[in-house]
Amino acid sequence: MNYPDFADFTIKEIKEYTAELDVNEELLELAEILDQDQRRGVKKISVKLKKKLAEKQAIRDKWEKMAELEQQMYEAGYQAVIGIDEAGRGPLAGPVVAAAVLLNPEKRIYGLDDSKKLSQAKREEMLEELFKYAKVGIGTASSREIDKYNIREATFAAMKRAV
Repeated sequence: MNYPDFADFTIKEIKEYTAELDVNEELLELAEILDQDQRRGVKKISVKLKKKLAEKQAIRDKWEKMAELEQQMYEAGYQAVIGIDEAGRGPLAGPVVAAAVLLNPEKRIYGLDDSKKLSQAKREEMLEELFKYAKVGIGTASSREIDKYNIREATFAAMKRAV
């Protein structure tokens, strides 16, 4: 790709320029170009670009590892591989909620992780992707069930309902 001559740019202008770019393989080429600049601020931008690329690659690697495991399970005869996560086990009052997700193997949703490891914004983004490309079930167990059976059993009930 043809990049402008960054020698004529201020560090602020380079930050603005790079902030708008998609994280893809071309970003590595740009980072290498910025590495040639003698200004420390520009070198820091280059490091950030490389870090963004590494983070994206780690997300892809994690997805590939999960997909490989899922494929092994299908080959072993399983008809469906469903991921389940719960929320609500920590609070003293209120229901426990579980979600069961069956991913479409043809549509990759990079960045999926335990909801507690994702920011609010990332959870909302993932939720849109999940409802668009996956089958999602939601199950709950009431605070009354938690009191009657215990939190562990109520969580299992919510998970079964989600599936």
